Amino acid sequence: MSQNKIATQSTTAAGPTDAFRASNAVDRDIKTCMRTDGIGLTNPDMAEWWKVDLGRAYNIYSVDILFKNYNGFGIVLLM
Repeated sequence: MSQNKIATQSTTAAGPTDAFRASNAVDRDIKTCMRTDGIGLTNPDMAEWWKVDLGRAYNIYSVDILFKNYNGFGIVLLM
């Protein structure tokens, strides 16, 4: 449903060109990812977000998010 839809995010982490852009999260390639700036000392308001425009209204019953492990940190989120 979300594949190749328009995705946006609050900030984009520094990295190689386009390495962490929002659209990477909906490209169906598990080797790419989106990544926002970190939350903490450099972002004290703790407000980072990512969203995808599905193009119309849907009844959503579940969401699966795969978090990539960075430097030993990882989490699995099932909603």
